[in-house]
Amino acid sequence: MREKSEVFSIFKKFKNFVEKSSGRYIKTLRSDRGKEYTSTQFNKFCEDEGVKRQLTVGYAPEQNGVSERKNRTVMKMAKTMIHEKGLPNSFWAEAIYTAVYILNRCPAKAVENKTPIESWSGKKPSAKHLRVFGSIFYIHILKEKRYKLQEKSEKGIFLGYSIQSKGYRVYNLKTNNIVISRDVEFDKDASWNWEKDKVEKQTYLSRISMETPAQQPLQVEHSEQQESTGETSPATPTSPSTRLPLAQDESSPESTPGRFKALAEIYETCNFTTIEPESYEPTTDSKLHGYTDNDWARSVDDMKSTSGYTFTLRSGVFSWTSKKQETVAQSPAEAEYVAAANSANQAIWLRRILEDMGEKQNEATQIFCDNKSAIAIAKNPVFHGRTKHIDIKYHFLRESYAKKDIELKYCKTEEQIADIFTKALPRPKFEYLRNRLGVTSKNIKEEC
Repeated sequence: MREKSEVFSIFKKFKNFVEKSSGRYIKTLRSDRGKEYTSTQFNKFCEDEGVKRQLTVGYAPEQNGVSERKNRTVMKMAKTMIHEKGLPNSFWAEAIYTAVYILNRCPAKAVENKTPIESWSGKKPSAKHLRVFGSIFYIHILKEKRYKLQEKSEKGIFLGYSIQSKGYRVYNLKTNNIVISRDVEFDKDASWNWEKDKVEKQTYLSRISMETPAQQPLQVEHSEQQESTGETSPATPTSPSTRLPLAQDESSPESTPGRFKALAEIYETCNFTTIEPESYEPTTDSKLHGYTDNDWARSVDDMKSTSGYTFTLRSGVFSWTSKKQETVAQSPAEAEYVAAANSANQAIWLRRILEDMGEKQNEATQIFCDNKSAIAIAKNPVFHGRTKHIDIKYHFLRESYAKKDIELKYCKTEEQIADIFTKALPRPKFEYLRNRLGVTSKNIKEEC
């Protein structure tokens, strides 16, 4: 669509297509009050077809929030894909088409446990053919269309997928045309330099140094830019290399990429933490206490959540963990419930160990959680629609609660010690929780 005046003709084609494909009819159409939607021709067509019109109030786009949010998501994806590979803005239409293509094959809240394309077609889509937008593609030239001494491939830029053929849409850099081909080799780490008319490859080497997670900016050293003139045979493309973006100026959790926050947490937790004996103070309280927390959908690869728990006895911490959950949680409450179930298993095991050591726990072990919904699910023995999808093994938490082996207690997020095991934190909060754990920083490598 080049002009808004084309909305009416495009809507008629869209209506005809979806109704014949699905066997159902469009009953209601919601839009803003733009002239392209309120023309006499458009209104008469809707009246003749029996389509009910819903118009938003002027300057109130929130009344059509679903469409507005989806449009914003598509535009952000397209903008990111274009700038990532340095493509000209003239490819905006191809970027938007590809963004919509990908979104239709991603999980959505509107359809439970399905992707939009699966709900529409009834077939589960494959993701094996997905490629990085803007990557360099080498298009194979059929032997019938080339001479014996001619090159067997031509360089191109990947611009999306064809809906009419099982092939890729590739911008041929030699002919300046978009072609559809399935015989291609791709290099996702290469891009086209429009000023020098050359294929560019960048190799990044990372060097990370830090004192605390999310405290110090990541130090990233990158090698000089390598240029390729295309002599490398397309049949043996360069193997993918790890690409790490340059460090950002700010060190807040929001400014640090998710992949590096996870790496920083592992680097700090596994190599640079020890608990000093001075952190244990004499006390007569021999009750076992636990703290459980979760960071919902933290993993950028599979959207799984990260669980963390810690247990204290008397005045010191002696058991803790940080682990990715086995399943994808559909809500923060579900993720917290799964994390609480894992901490309950650990609590039961610790209670048995303490009993063998003469420290039997006569009362229920208190586990502090900062999510009231998860606590309510654990206390409610009734299975209903909101919890039926949760794996049965995690409902062991309800049984433990009923037997009074454990007791879930609510605590404020600011006092949740286990929060330090789930994600990167701002420096003040990190140091506060670290002190609560009795942890001090040690440079083990220098001691070795």
